[in-house]
Amino acid sequence: MVLSDAFLESLPEPMRGAFAGRSDLETALEALASARGDDLDVERAELVRAVAARIEESDLRDPFAALASFRARDLAIAIGSARGLRGALDAFEREHRGEIDRAIEKSRNLGFDVDEFRQIVREKLFVAKGDDPPKIASYGGRAPLSAWVRVTCARTVVDLVRRKDQHTTSADDDWLSSFPDTDDPELRLLRARYAPLLPTAFGEALRQLSPKQRNLLRQRFLHEISAQALATSLGVHRATVTTWIDDARRELLQHVRKALQTSVAATSLDSVVEVMGSALDVSIRRLLESRLEDESE
Repeated sequence: MVLSDAFLESLPEPMRGAFAGRSDLETALEALASARGDDLDVERAELVRAVAARIEESDLRDPFAALASFRARDLAIAIGSARGLRGALDAFEREHRGEIDRAIEKSRNLGFDVDEFRQIVREKLFVAKGDDPPKIASYGGRAPLSAWVRVTCARTVVDLVRRKDQHTTSADDDWLSSFPDTDDPELRLLRARYAPLLPTAFGEALRQLSPKQRNLLRQRFLHEISAQALATSLGVHRATVTTWIDDARRELLQHVRKALQTSVAATSLDSVVEVMGSALDVSIRRLLESRLEDESE
């Protein structure tokens, strides 16, 4: 089958004009299909149809740059895995299982071993729920699949932590366990006295940040994406991302201070905020939803 025919048939009618009639369309689609590799059991026409389904209106400004932005192999692995194709599933295991294993290695306190956690993530990714397709079918095809899997694993860890906490601890105990152990008697006293105030204070502080700042903190501390990877995805220098994250962290703790100042003695406030800052990543896991916010609002 001519790939351009399969592609155009799968595009919404209003978008076809941007691609139809272009003599180089078939060449571009041939290059895209060839980049998928021959070991995935995914047909070339199936891949270009999947690309067509992911074209957006903003892509029409430079349609061929949009085609070139798709990661053909990653997308083929995703759509093939969603269909249960053996070649695609085997490739996923070879190329992306490491992200699953790294996620559980960082979260040993969950009480799951590596095999159990792998199975949980596999079910999340590859098993359809009711009329909904498997989650991996929602992969967009432009960001690296490894990064997408990493975020999915991070969200799974958060869900499991919350589920575990609901059954084993009260809210106050949960926050107490977030704080580092210390031999300082004063900090131990502060830890016991003020931990019950922190969920509300921290929640109020998070609401004061911008969606962009909350997204940066999510991605850095909850999804555990490195500053370099964030810089690459945002198209800025690593130092810029580091500055943004530091500014968001500093502003967050300033808002925590403001939220606590009516309840905590002035002599203790700095120490409470200091301890709070040392458990920032844990605190974000407790209160921030993993899904990124729309920053355009």
